[in-house]
Amino acid sequence: MNYSIDYNNISANYSIHRNASSTVVNHILEKIKNKNIKKILEIGCGTADYLFALTQKLESDSYGFDNSENMINEANIKNPGLNLNVNDLDNVFNYEDDSFDLVYSIDVIHYVKDLNYYFKECNRVLNKDGILVTVTDSGEDLENRTITKYFPESLEIEKKRYPGVYKIIKNMKNNRFKGIEITHSEKEYKMDEKTFQKFKNKAFSVIRLISDESFEEGIQKIEEDMKKKCLVKELYTYIWGVK
Repeated sequence: MNYSIDYNNISANYSIHRNASSTVVNHILEKIKNKNIKKILEIGCGTADYLFALTQKLESDSYGFDNSENMINEANIKNPGLNLNVNDLDNVFNYEDDSFDLVYSIDVIHYVKDLNYYFKECNRVLNKDGILVTVTDSGEDLENRTITKYFPESLEIEKKRYPGVYKIIKNMKNNRFKGIEITHSEKEYKMDEKTFQKFKNKAFSVIRLISDESFEEGIQKIEEDMKKKCLVKELYTYIWGVK
């Protein structure tokens, strides 16, 4: 099955419906507090919601790239003042060696074709003692998150797309990362109309990969559950390393 998605075509949709999770932002900030973070890079930044949120807190010199030109255009409108460019994460990153104090990606690692090369580039652009964090979904996260509850067809697709945590760690170690650590965040909140529109407008990539029948069944189930207490479960796994 072809799991590719043309993000140029859905960039406006993402700009409207996707925003930075305060839980993720605060988790990263708590982990890097008391560190000297002056220059940061987000890989696969999309519309740069996370980069903008972190920049406001860190007052850092902030850079990001994405392989979708339209995503970068939307980012420049939605979150101005950042240093953004178009680049493919499977190619050489367009930055000099030893450039950044923090390099991170969020919901991106499952698009990487060559993990070894990717982490080689992450290591290259980081300063000595610079921090790398990959925010992703573990197998357990995938099984327990809200998308899977309402769109169960998505689980098999996601397990094929996402690299396992220990595969990520193996490739980090192969590229001389040290101090590797796994952390986790979890948040539950009420399914409101704004959140429902994210699902209905397919603002999560995997929903675009399931069958129309599975999508319609999931939307109907959400609408039914919204009449009673209906919670959204947000789960993330963070894999940290130091150059």
